[in-house]
Amino acid sequence: MPFNAEMLKIAGKNNEVFVGVFKPNTAGAIDQTQNVSGYGVSAGARFTVAYSATGIYTVTLEQEYAGIISVIPWGINLGAFEVDAITVPGALGGSGKTFQIRGKDMAGAPAAITVGATVFVGFAALLKSKGTVAQL
Repeated sequence: MPFNAEMLKIAGKNNEVFVGVFKPNTAGAIDQTQNVSGYGVSAGARFTVAYSATGIYTVTLEQEYAGIISVIPWGINLGAFEVDAITVPGALGGSGKTFQIRGKDMAGAPAAITVGATVFVGFAALLKSKGTVAQL
């Protein structure tokens, strides 16, 4: 059975899991055609990514949700880099559709992730689709 983000909905809780992958471009513009989510590629990805500051990648989901409960990022072939989620304009626990992923070196300092043919950053965002985050 092919992957579909609809399969990741958490039944009865009005929560959704949104999974996406993008290709970082060191300190340059992100190629949005490389974005992939459970809904497909490019225009079907349902999110965009912007390089905002040193090592900061701002992810904007197409749809606004009642709340962002948590974000778990991961890297594929990052080499000497790692990623984590940080507080966002939409604020974890608040309403919105924007969060940030931080690239950092192994010492923990913010760092732009070096570009590579097989370098990707992925994330899973637990989102509140209805009600408020307090109504989990």
